[in-house]
Amino acid sequence: MTQLSVILPVYQSEKFLSLVLKRIIQEVSKHFTYFEIICVDDGSRDRSWSVIQELSSQYPQVVGLRLSRNFGQWPATVCGLQTSKGAVLLTMDDDGQCDPEQAMKLVELVVTGHHDVVCGMKKDLKSASWEFFSRLFFSKRHTSSFVALRREVIFSALNQSCFRMGLDAHLKWALDPNKIHHEYVTGHARVCGRSSYNLISRAKPVLENLVNYFGYREILTIIAIFWAVSVGLLGFLNGAILVLGFLMLGSILYLSVVLAELRGRPYYWVIEKCPKV
Repeated sequence: MTQLSVILPVYQSEKFLSLVLKRIIQEVSKHFTYFEIICVDDGSRDRSWSVIQELSSQYPQVVGLRLSRNFGQWPATVCGLQTSKGAVLLTMDDDGQCDPEQAMKLVELVVTGHHDVVCGMKKDLKSASWEFFSRLFFSKRHTSSFVALRREVIFSALNQSCFRMGLDAHLKWALDPNKIHHEYVTGHARVCGRSSYNLISRAKPVLENLVNYFGYREILTIIAIFWAVSVGLLGFLNGAILVLGFLMLGSILYLSVVLAELRGRPYYWVIEKCPKV
């Protein structure tokens, strides 16, 4: 039986993917005999898929899945999770910022039965700022893409149609937030290059989480903050006009996400696998 499944969404990573994967294999093999590393190519336009194929031929633990286009990090993660066979699941980024050695510490906390879900939290200014806003909206610390968890925690929900929210919102929806353990880890700089995220790719999962997770408390908090800032900077009338425009735009975007849910389209589309079975 597969003991551990590592889920690695991949996008435009040809320059450093081989190094990152070899580091993960070297560290995981010290702790587990039977494991798999599922690399999901999320519509990369570079040679990322070729690199995955080459590594899959060298290492039997590497499984590759190629998506038809760029669906986003969470759909790619869902694809890997639904394909996985491990009793324990570990999600990581492909840019080398998640240290494999620290990842094994997260996994150990799950394997030993101390926690069902362990999220790696980076100690840096960016993460601290995001945690502040997460506490403001959620009253709890946010999770991250660096997560170790028992298969049973997430798998029942993944077999349903409610998995369109991101992993952080999904865990908060499915579990008592107090049961999600946060472990601080040391973040590393990207191996090379810059993040491929832009404003649109960052906004899309936020909108999906608004539809799938946010309740009246979170939405009213966002509106109140926006109102206060707008009135403070522009005055009452101009601020009210700006807030009204914001609400109209938000309503349109909200409805577009709801319609996407109602269409029932596949959340991702796999066009190739390696090794081929």
